[in-house]
Amino acid sequence: MDLRVSWLIFVVAFIFASPSLGQEPGACLSRFDYEYKMLQKVQELESEIKQLKESVNNPAKVSFMAQLSAEVENPAIGRSIVFDDVLQNHGNSYNGNNGVFVAKVPGVYMFHLTASSKPATGNHLGLYVMKNDVKVNYLFLDNNKDFWLHRSVPTVIDLETGDQVKVIFGNVIKSSTLGGCCFHTHFSGVFISKQ
Repeated sequence: MDLRVSWLIFVVAFIFASPSLGQEPGACLSRFDYEYKMLQKVQELESEIKQLKESVNNPAKVSFMAQLSAEVENPAIGRSIVFDDVLQNHGNSYNGNNGVFVAKVPGVYMFHLTASSKPATGNHLGLYVMKNDVKVNYLFLDNNKDFWLHRSVPTVIDLETGDQVKVIFGNVIKSSTLGGCCFHTHFSGVFISKQ
């Protein structure tokens, strides 16, 4: 083969193989390059489809349980109850610093509030379960002058992404005390299903 022909083939091959000679970044330089990039895109799409199928077929793993670590005496009406001892928080939707659960996944949830108060004449507490700023359930601890009260209430509600659930003091009479520590008062929640 003539040296000039070999040199010409080398130059032409170099021009078509080099992305720096007027080609946009990511541009296909050959049929092989095009097919390789298409194969990469197909693999990315297959991975996304697999993740979507898993999220549809498997329910979200969202659940939490937190307890009140210390007694709360003579609380103000409207004050949030911060269940600060977080025992479980799958999905990281419950905040143990402010006592608020924020839904990251839309669907049906079940919350369970358990509360205790020690004996005291005229002790009366009303605890409200709040969805955003609307009362959706309540629990009363009242007239327990001779014994500890320990009551609970479940709440099943639909939540959209960003909805908040918390517990507040809705009613307080006289010198009321909400029991803390050792599972006297705790709050939990779990994702049940998509809507």
